[in-house]
Amino acid sequence: MGLPRLLVVDGMGGTSPRDYLRSLTPLAELKVVHVPPPFPDLAAQKARELATRADTVEVVTVERPDQVVEAITTTARSWSPDGVFAQNEHLLSDVAVAAEQLGLPYHSAHAASLLRRKDLQRAALLAAGVPGPRVAVLEPGVDPAVALAEVGLPAVLKPTVGVGSISTMLVDSASALTAAVREAARNYRDDPRMYGREPVLMLESLLAGQRWHRDERYGDHASVESLVFDGEITHLAVSDKLPLAAPFRETGHVLPSILDTERQDVLRAAATEAIRALDLRHGATHIEFKLTEDGPRVIEVNGRLGGSVARQLELTAGYDVLADLGRMALGTRPQTPTRFKCFSLWFTPASPQRDVVVRAVHGEQQARTLAGVRDLAIRYRAGARPDWRMGGFSSLWRAMIISPTAEDLFTVAQRLENTLTVELDDAG
Repeated sequence: MGLPRLLVVDGMGGTSPRDYLRSLTPLAELKVVHVPPPFPDLAAQKARELATRADTVEVVTVERPDQVVEAITTTARSWSPDGVFAQNEHLLSDVAVAAEQLGLPYHSAHAASLLRRKDLQRAALLAAGVPGPRVAVLEPGVDPAVALAEVGLPAVLKPTVGVGSISTMLVDSASALTAAVREAARNYRDDPRMYGREPVLMLESLLAGQRWHRDERYGDHASVESLVFDGEITHLAVSDKLPLAAPFRETGHVLPSILDTERQDVLRAAATEAIRALDLRHGATHIEFKLTEDGPRVIEVNGRLGGSVARQLELTAGYDVLADLGRMALGTRPQTPTRFKCFSLWFTPASPQRDVVVRAVHGEQQARTLAGVRDLAIRYRAGARPDWRMGGFSSLWRAMIISPTAEDLFTVAQRLENTLTVELDDAG
């Protein structure tokens, strides 16, 4: 009897073809439905990685996410996959719709709509008794001040459907609201990752954070990484976060957490509550929490792995979560890690909050040889213009750091920052 068949759906962000092909090839015969990223360099990189298995893995390429449902169902009619694997935020709802039509295990179409739409997600969480901020959608044709009156100040402006903190802004006065709405909508329309989608914005009351760590190098938020198989929840790890860069951009992610067991248990319990509230029954979740004096409060529930989580679990626990997700897609219970052997930091320094152009990058080769530094990627070379408006996508460089202790992570991170310099000029 041959291997089962697994249909992989891949697009902007998510796990790289290099990694998922390595993890999934031993488990199943693969076919890939591929949406090239709307950036030439990233599209070329993915194409190169897919080409390494061109002799055994067929790739079906479509140009836009709205073509994915048809591509999956058409492929399935002739190939009959036993499961579907997808870890891309912007493809989540489309894959769920197709998987449901085909009777394949994945997030249900309804659950995926809650995962993708932040306004619907908030409503479902609140209806289930999960505490959170006050929320109001900025309805077309209605004065945004009406929504602000419901939410109050300070507030967070964000799109109901987004990715990577795009168009997420702080509103700290009524007078600033109109300009913020205009800017957020413009940035959203200009972002290629949105594929021309018209923005629908919402306001949330700002959650007041409390640092649960004694160390100010940690932020006031955290995340829980989990798997759900036929409704059974397995929490893989609690992760700590470095402080955000304005406005609401991630700068680093430590796994596993250094919080004490009691507080980690509180976060795991909160993650379970959120998963149950959204009736998530099959797939990965990455749930971000604000740490407050009243306990953890959900920032958002994502129906896929956190961007760095697969690599961090591999390095810190020797655990291949991508293979487990492949097994789950094929109807097999996941195998989970037993213990962590070290700590990891996914370090992503943010670009400045202004228009800049990269003049030069210095110290790259030396930085790559530093003990503890893995997976260093320079995001912007000389002449490139990192756009802070694109949220986490605008990080100047990214590096994975590993160390036997969490404290040493910061020592290596500082050494890396002292070695690697990205020289910037203000853009004219």
